[in-house]
Amino acid sequence: MLSSRAKRVRRVIDLSCKSMKANRFVKLHGALKGQTSLTVSLQKEHALEIEKEKR
Repeated sequence: MLSSRAKRVRRVIDLSCKSMKANRFVKLHGALKGQTSLTVSLQKEHALEIEKEKR
């Protein structure tokens, strides 16, 4: 079972991925103002999405 923080992180990632699919030029650092661990999570998720699209 996920902790409440993990659930929030997952929700932010899901919402950001939807936004990135709509607009490929969304800047990840602007998505989460100053919350570095979440920004890193978004960057990793975005990289995975890009890899999936290339296949």
